[in-house]
Amino acid sequence: MLQIFPGNINSRHLQTAVDLLKEDGVLIIPTDTVYALACSLTSRKAFERICEIRNIKPAQANFSIIFNDFSHLSEYSKSFSREV
Repeated sequence: MLQIFPGNINSRHLQTAVDLLKEDGVLIIPTDTVYALACSLTSRKAFERICEIRNIKPAQANFSIIFNDFSHLSEYSKSFSREV
């Protein structure tokens, strides 16, 4: 178990988490209300593992995606108009 605190980030712990994601691993992240499961967006194996943990079929899964900025959004979504 690794604990990474926003105000005092241990770089070795952070690198361990990054390495785990790169190796198709799944992270458990506490939030204000529940524990969240996280994986790399590019890891099919980790995605399927989360589905297995949650006992849902991959075709029925609805997940949130976190980006470090909005510029990455266009890589994973269809184009849309900003006009109202």
